[in-house]
Parts: sequence; structure tokens; C-alpha cells
Amino acid sequence: MLQQLCEFREKLDSLMCRCINRRITLYGFGYTGRFIKWYAKYYHNIDIAYCITEDMQTGISYDAEIYHDYFFKYNYKDFKDTLIWLAVPYDERVHKLIADEAGKHEVIDFYKAIYGNDYLWEINGSEDIYHKRKEGLRDIQFMEYLEWKYDCNFISMVDNSMLTYAGKFGSSYRATTQKELFPILDACHCKPKEDDALFDFGCGKGSVLIGALDYGFEKVGGVEYEPGLYEVMVENRRKLSINENRMSCYCEDAANISLELDDYNWFYFWDPFGKEVLRKVAENIIDSTIRNPRRVHIVYSNPKYCEVFGRDEIRLVSQFTIETRQKVVAVFENIKYQVECK
Repeated sequence: MLQQLCEFREKLDSLMCRCINRRITLYGFGYTGRFIKWYAKYYHNIDIAYCITEDMQTGISYDAEIYHDYFFKYNYKDFKDTLIWLAVPYDERVHKLIADEAGKHEVIDFYKAIYGNDYLWEINGSEDIYHKRKEGLRDIQFMEYLEWKYDCNFISMVDNSMLTYAGKFGSSYRATTQKELFPILDACHCKPKEDDALFDFGCGKGSVLIGALDYGFEKVGGVEYEPGLYEVMVENRRKLSINENRMSCYCEDAANISLELDDYNWFYFWDPFGKEVLRKVAENIIDSTIRNPRRVHIVYSNPKYCEVFGRDEIRLVSQFTIETRQKVVAVFENIKYQVECK
């Protein structure tokens, strides 16, 4: 667990632990609401009875268990016994909507607990696409809390059409948060030990590396071809006071990373580059297992080119879906070495 997130977790835990065995209505189902719902289930096994959204134009399926805010007016029998978790700021607009309910239900204000009244990002007007920050309403989530508390920069997306060097080779930069990463590692039965280390190909601003440290890895590394993204990643590492030996970063063509891989046994990909580069990276991983025999795990999210890893040395051992932008994840291992070790 990342020390810098202990306070954030303590605040969430103190609110949620009071609500165990209570029925919950979650008000607000944007990113914050979805994060709170996930966190409650993941860490405390708390299920949400009702999710209420402020906007029915968000593409939510009609068969999903999501309700509009006029659900408050129905006086529905099962709703009466719930307490309300606010996943939006308690401003004048929200006060008018739930004023009649405040006396009937206990209301827990998550924004007040996490951010106080400081829940809006300022308009920064930066023309630097790499350092540009999110504007408007903050979300409650791990990475955004680190931005607020430690002045990091993870959240703002950078479209691949705007990347100076890496644009034609790979995907746009988007942060991968713990809400996405943890279920993937759980599905891989990952329980990091002292000698386990994770390497991220196309690591952008470093969100996967930070998430892996938060998951329990003691050592992580990554390579990023785009200098602007790499610079932000290094700044994030410095602001979080993470030692360079614990989080090693390289600004380089991923195909040229070879000997450095010998220190890692978990390799993470989120569709970072084209097939030919991926093929060279796969060869480098195989060469690394020959130099330093060990069991390795390759986690490939949004796996467009699985055939690159489909060979005798490395085989597909698992494939599953998760609730994220790209649902499919493929996992490969060097089965031959695993069999020899038995």
C-alpha cells in the first residue's frame, strides 16, 4: 500500500465502516460515484442498494440499476430504510433536491470528508499538452487525490495525434487507476512477494507504476518513448518522494530495453505500440528469461496482437474481462520454465 494514500483510505474507511449492514443509496453516478461503489465493495464488501444519477443522458443502459433523482419523490418502501451517500458536492442545487430527505435519511458527504470545500480545479489555460491539468470538478479517486495533495499530474489525457514522437506508434495516454488495475492483478492471482517486480511498457505519466506500488509491489519500472510524458512521470516520482531504485524509468524505444528486464517478473501492456515493436519486446523478454531463468507473467490489456506471444517459450494461460475501457485482458507465462521447476 502506498504510504501517500493512507490518509485518503482512512477517511473513506472511517465513513464506510459506520455503514456496514446498512442499506445504501448512492447519489451521483459519475466517475466519483462509480469509484465509491467499487471501493465499498472491494474493501468492505458493501453493496449499494440504489444508485441515483443526475444525468440520464450519459449512455446508461435502461436495464442497469440506475435511477433518476426524482426517485426521491416516490416514497418507495425499500428506499425509506437507506442512508444516502453523496458522491457529488453538497451545493445549493443538491440541497434543494434532497432537502426533504435530510430529515428522513442520514446523509454522508464524501466530498466534504475528502476535499472540504476545495472540490474545483482552477482553469489553468496551459498550452503544454503534457503538463495540462484537469479543470472543473474534482473526482474522488486515488490518482486525483495525489494530484490534489502532492501536486502530481496523472489524470489529463493526451491524444496520440498530439504526441511529438510516439503518436504514430501507439495509443493515446490515459491514466490507468487502481480501480482498473487491481481487478486485473487480482484475476491473475497476484500476491506480490519481496522479489516480485512489475515493468510497464508505455508507462506514460506513471499511473500503472504508482498503482502497482499501491498494490504491494516493492519495485516497479517502466519505459516511455514520448519525452514530454516521461518528464511528467519523473516529476510525479519526485513529488511523491519515491526512490529511483524503487521506481526506475527509461525514456527510450521499448524495443531497445533488454538487460533492464532481468530485474522484473511481471510485464504490463495496455496496447502501447504496434505489432513489430511488440514482437521485438516479446523476444527481449524471452532472452531475459534465458539469461535469468525465472517464471514471468505478461499481462496484456486490450490484446490486439496475441499471436506475438503465442510460441513455445510463452503461452496464453488466462483470458478474462473486467469493467474498464477495454474489457479483455490476456495473460501469458513461460510455461516451459514453470514445468522444469516442479
